[in-house]
Formats: sequence, C-alpha cells, structure tokens
Amino acid sequence: FRRFRYRSLSLGSAASGTTSNISQVSKLLTQSLVDLSAATNDKDRAKAFNTVQAAYGKLETLVVPPGLLLQQISLSYQLPMVLGTVNDLGIAEILSESTDRGGRMSSKEIEERCGLPAGKVSRFLRFLAGRGIFEEVSPDVWEHTEASKLMDSGLTYEEIVRDPKHRFAKGTPIPAWISHVAGLCGMSAISMVTAFREDRYKKSYDVSETPFNKIYGTNATFWQWLEQEGTVLN
Repeated sequence: FRRFRYRSLSLGSAASGTTSNISQVSKLLTQSLVDLSAATNDKDRAKAFNTVQAAYGKLETLVVPPGLLLQQISLSYQLPMVLGTVNDLGIAEILSESTDRGGRMSSKEIEERCGLPAGKVSRFLRFLAGRGIFEEVSPDVWEHTEASKLMDSGLTYEEIVRDPKHRFAKGTPIPAWISHVAGLCGMSAISMVTAFREDRYKKSYDVSETPFNKIYGTNATFWQWLEQEGTVLN
C-alpha cells in the first residue's frame, strides 16, 4: 500500500487548489484563529470554532493531491474504530488508576490489566496520540490529555469488567457516545458498501431496508429496534 501511495503521487497528481484560492482560505483560517482566541462568550467561540474547522477542511482539499486525498478518506474509518476499541477495553480508566506520581503507565502495565498485547496498546495509543488523545511521554509510556480524560467513565476498571454490558448506563456520557457511534452506528455505516450491492437496499427509501437492517438482521426500524425489550447496547 505504501508503494502504491507514493507511486500515485509520482504520476503527476497535483494539488487541486490555485495559489489564489489557497491564499484566501489561509487568510480566513488565520483570522478565524484570531477570533477564536479573542472570543469571550460561547456564541462567538462556537462561530469561530466552526469557521476554523471549515477553513481547515477546505485548505486540506486544496493542498493535498486528489489521489492521496481519496486514499486518506478511504482510510478514515480507522480513527473511530481504534477510538471505539480503546474505549471498549477501558484503557482510559486503567490509565487513570496509575500509581505513578505523574499518572503515567507503560504499554506493558496496560497489557497486564486488560490483556491487550503491549505492542497493540502502543500502536493504538500512538495512533490516537496523533490526534491529541493520550500522549506518549517516552517510548511506550502514556499519560492522559484533556481529550483522553473525557474517555474515563468514572468507573473503576474492575466495575467495567464486572458488568460490561451496562457500564455505559452508569458512567459519564462521552464513553457511551463513543461506543454507540463506533459500534452500532459504525458497523451500520461500514456495511453500506456491501448492502448497496443489492437492489433491495440500493433502490429502497424504506426506513426498514437500510444497511443497519442488513447487518443486524432485523426488519424493525432503527428506533423500533432500540426500544425492543432486551436490547442491550455495549
């Protein structure tokens, strides 16, 4: 894959944006960052933040070669899946229970708690650290960031292991949201590619004939399925 990626770039793939367009978006991004720093209330802060995100996204489409952009988008499923896996394993809670004065813990220590091999712990957390979720303070040693702290449900790791199916009903909301989106919604979204190979799903506007219905084997609508007695989301 790596060879293919660089080969695609060497075939003359160039960024699609003109110098003028890139300059305009860059100025907008710079100004919106200034506005974000100067914002004194939630309304202005939200407006500036949304502009920063939009400008950054647009700038990326202008400077990244189209072939590489498509490859990056096709691989974007990795981030929520890794986030969901780390969330499900309770690694944030494990790290919060570190006895180190700085709240640090090695991949090997995390393995001893949750059973995920240290090499995989490092790969997962290093991947998330690139987005500001966890921080690698020295090789294979981790500490929380402001973002990863929000993944801590407030439960002990022993509580999570004892009752994994109902853990998200007991703790803070963000871990529950991550599990819901990366698990239930994520699996439904991923199944869209295969579902739309069948006319039943490709041509239908029926809310009971969706990729969700295919992967979960139900004729109920999404909301009906959630309301069924005995449905447990983990």
